[in-house]
Amino acid sequence: MSFVGPRPERPYFVSEFASHIPRHMARHRVPAGLTGWAQVHGLRGDTSIEERARFDNYYIENWSLWLDMKTVLRTVGRCCDVQAAERDGLRLSVVVPVRDELVRLPEVLAGIERQSLAPHEVVVADGRSVDGSRGWLDRAAAERPWLRVVDNPERVVPTGLNHALQAATGDLVARMDAHVHYDPDYLRTLVDLLVAHPEVTGAGGAMETAGKGVWGRAIAASLRRRIGLGGARHRVAGKGGPIEHVFTGCYRRSSLVEVGGYDERLEANEDFELDIRLREHGKTVWLHPEARSIWYVRESLPALAVQMWRYGYYKAHTLRLHPRSLKPRQFAPPGPVAGLVGLLVLRPRAGARACSAYLAAAGLAGAQAAHTDGASAWRGALVPAVVHLSWGSGLLGGLWTTRGARHPGRR
Repeated sequence: MSFVGPRPERPYFVSEFASHIPRHMARHRVPAGLTGWAQVHGLRGDTSIEERARFDNYYIENWSLWLDMKTVLRTVGRCCDVQAAERDGLRLSVVVPVRDELVRLPEVLAGIERQSLAPHEVVVADGRSVDGSRGWLDRAAAERPWLRVVDNPERVVPTGLNHALQAATGDLVARMDAHVHYDPDYLRTLVDLLVAHPEVTGAGGAMETAGKGVWGRAIAASLRRRIGLGGARHRVAGKGGPIEHVFTGCYRRSSLVEVGGYDERLEANEDFELDIRLREHGKTVWLHPEARSIWYVRESLPALAVQMWRYGYYKAHTLRLHPRSLKPRQFAPPGPVAGLVGLLVLRPRAGARACSAYLAAAGLAGAQAAHTDGASAWRGALVPAVVHLSWGSGLLGGLWTTRGARHPGRR
């Protein structure tokens, strides 16, 4: 027996498992070990024998001194972790919806691999990408026993999340997105909270907003403030505790299944609507500000306008489904749109003056925000109006298209 290697199996079970577990005998090609690659990924006790065999064969076929060192270090880390024993009873799945994200995929997987708490599996739902993402993912999955790729033929986020949820085997399911950077302790922090508080169904962290280019930084300056997306608690690292909505949260899988998963009619705002239904079923969603992530904004005004319009449009659908979820701050964007349009039609001169005053005030606020954050002031001046008018017109358009609609069941 060696220190690192597949854990030994009793002879009786070896022959029994070999008859129906793919490649189970192949894991016996090397001496058994006191600890193994499968074990440090939580595959101990009453866990899938097939998954153990898959991880053990990955270790054998990709052996290196560094892989042995990683296994030893993770074993030591688990021995020193006072909450590891409680976590060991829970399997963690990560689900990632993607479509045409070839440029981002290497960083997405690298970010997951950097997590101090390694998930038992990662399920990526690919929305029929045309940029080579699926081929890259298939090759990555061949080298990573914990990575699975499922098809998302409908090509929208909520269906991708539901396909991934259906394929996931974990007790806990954490959503991670392609345009977000997660701190290395993100998953560990959320899982530890769910372990310590069984009454909590879902948990998420504080979301910082950032941009990469000159336009992105100017856009982020407004979106991270109340002049942009309203200053929700998870966006401004508010106080921890029960909350109406979290960003890319970690949930108990049983609760997600109980409420029916994500609403596939909502191509945006599907995460907010899910949290509403969880709370309507008596579940608790929790904000844990120490779990931190960075959301990267769009890098041009046209892309921002399209994104904000979609957010507003599908927010309207959510409000039709859950009227009591309406918040006063959500009147802010559609108010200027309806008011300014009405004035321009009924009293053109007064409307023109009101438009000029609004654009001046919004531009000044955006310029000050950008200047404070070291971004381009003139670019920042254009951002608030794009956000308000796009989101507001999207909301009004969504309310118009759903007028008179009843509350149909989810599909």
